[in-house]
Amino acid sequence: MNDRKFKWLMIAVCTVSMSASCAYIFRNAFDQTKRPSVAKHSGIGEYCYIDYVDIVHIDRLCKKLNKGFVNRRVEPTKLYGHHIEGYCPMCVDDEDYEALKAISKQQKSLK
Repeated sequence: MNDRKFKWLMIAVCTVSMSASCAYIFRNAFDQTKRPSVAKHSGIGEYCYIDYVDIVHIDRLCKKLNKGFVNRRVEPTKLYGHHIEGYCPMCVDDEDYEALKAISKQQKSLK
């Protein structure tokens, strides 16, 4: 095999290898069946955590809670006064959301 054919063969092998790797990564990154959209019900603890983009978390060890940034620790009864963009889908399930909503509604009626 001459040098020119060898170079083209290596380019072809590398291209096929990179394409297969990208397809595997792309398929696994967007496969929603492997990742649960909501964590198991853990209940609301003593504190909730609000990250730097104003997302509420109830689990201090949540993977989506931004590490290295300033996160505020707030009691659930005092969430009403804070600006909230949303709730974390990894640690706040439907039951927790309803409980937080009820607490917030109760605090709103008191003020």
